[in-house]
Amino acid sequence: MHYIRLLRPPKVTRQAGHHLELLFTITTDLGDSFLYPDMPIDLHIVAEIHEASTPTNLKLTKKSQVVWQSGMRVAKPKIAIPRPLQAALASGTKVNICISTNKKTSADGAQNILLHSEELDGQGQIMPVWAALSDTDAGADVSTRRILLDDAETGRYLVEVEEEIGESIARHIWDAGVLAMCSIAGMYLCSSLECSQQKLPNAMKAILSSKKRLNVLELGCGVGILGLGFATIFPQLRKEGLEKCAIMMTDLEEAEERTKANIHRAATKGKIPGVSLLYENLDWEDGRKGLFGHEVASRGWDLIIISDCTYNVDMLPALVETLTALETASRLKQDNGASVTKVFLATKPRHASERSFFDLMSDSKWCVQESQILDLPVLGNEKESIELYLFGRQ
Repeated sequence: MHYIRLLRPPKVTRQAGHHLELLFTITTDLGDSFLYPDMPIDLHIVAEIHEASTPTNLKLTKKSQVVWQSGMRVAKPKIAIPRPLQAALASGTKVNICISTNKKTSADGAQNILLHSEELDGQGQIMPVWAALSDTDAGADVSTRRILLDDAETGRYLVEVEEEIGESIARHIWDAGVLAMCSIAGMYLCSSLECSQQKLPNAMKAILSSKKRLNVLELGCGVGILGLGFATIFPQLRKEGLEKCAIMMTDLEEAEERTKANIHRAATKGKIPGVSLLYENLDWEDGRKGLFGHEVASRGWDLIIISDCTYNVDMLPALVETLTALETASRLKQDNGASVTKVFLATKPRHASERSFFDLMSDSKWCVQESQILDLPVLGNEKESIELYLFGRQ
């Protein structure tokens, strides 16, 4: 998958008229490969104007006005701002700018993303980007991603996460997190798809409906996309008998600000009854010793979720030992001392050394109970894959 990534905030200039200046690139999740399409790709730039309860979309570009083609590393379009948008900006009305591609190529929804994964000749997709636009020089330092988890387009199951603007790959969403979230949502909202009817989705549904109260812990949450996805589909989990769910997102201290901002963003859309969204810092070097913060230590964890965390091979022993310490602590909280903790892992294999994770898990008496591979088509390049695993401990 490729991502449209802003390299600086959208800017309004007033030289020879009002213009919108953009600077962006289109790369893979780690930023290690620019989009190199066989044919030029038409880009759509739209202003979302919040003058009423229902935002108005105003197209700013015509067909072929802004395109991405092979060999490009950045795009620097300068677009005339129409009078309605000038008026909205002058009045202080909230305005967002969206850069996207056509509907077929756009990775804007779970069903769309999963359908492309199932197609034998599936075409790669491009994730749109959103950012606030201001009439002043004070540009926002974040952009947002919006992923619709069902196909109703009502916004009920919409996940929106902030990312940092710029060239850094830190505090961005990555492929495995996106596909994992779509897969979990697909179990309930896209159940007719073949990928939603496999053994792993069925096993996950059994876990999520096994108790009236469930505790879910995310390790290495990044910007929080997987935990936020869980929270968004909670109304569907309620139909399966789940009444309350605590979702605890954890990462290193440098991820705290962005994750908390995304939790706050989700809360401003309306509280989801029965869901507690929490964050606490957790360094795996502490976790492997059984040293946890108050929030993590105070609960037994039914499900631990991880995505895009096995690429750093040096940290794999600490990760596995943290998982084992969490399972042991959760087991002690059970009246019968039985193991109830499951681990859901989503990973995009990047190098062979990552397979050592599975050896370490086996050495710690974790076993793979179910697995699934989702194809990930890539525009202008070879197909990749996302691997999903469900672990239990003996």
